[in-house]
Amino acid sequence: MGIALFFMAILGLLIYAYIRSNYKKTDGMYCTSCGYNGKVSGKPRGNGYVELLLWLCFLVPGLIYSAWRGGKKEYICPSCNGNNIIPENSPVAKDIIEKKSLTKCPFCAELIKPEAIICKHCGKEITKTA
Repeated sequence: MGIALFFMAILGLLIYAYIRSNYKKTDGMYCTSCGYNGKVSGKPRGNGYVELLLWLCFLVPGLIYSAWRGGKKEYICPSCNGNNIIPENSPVAKDIIEKKSLTKCPFCAELIKPEAIICKHCGKEITKTA
C-alpha cells in the first residue's frame, strides 16, 4: 500500500509539472474587453488547493481533477484581468483592429482609412491637417 501511494504521488507531481510547463506567455493575443494587443499569460482552471486535497485524500478523483485542470488554458489579459482573449490573427480580431483604425469622413461621416485622399462614399477630397 505504501509503494502504491508513493508511485501515485510521483505520478501526481509529474502531471502537475506537465500542466505548469504548458502555461507560458503567449504572443499575439487580443482582448475584446479592453482592446489590449500583445503578450498574455495563461493560468490553469480550478483551484490548486482543491487539487492538492483531492490528491491527498482521494487518488483517483485527484487524477481526474488534474486532467480537467490541465485540459484547457485560460488566458488572462494583463491590462483588465479579463478572460475574453482571442488570437490577433483571427478574423474577428483583424476586423476589430481594422475598425478601430478607421476615421470618419468630415463630409458624409462614413468610416474611411486614415490614409485616404478621396472618400469612397461621397467622392469628396479629404484634406490632411497637420
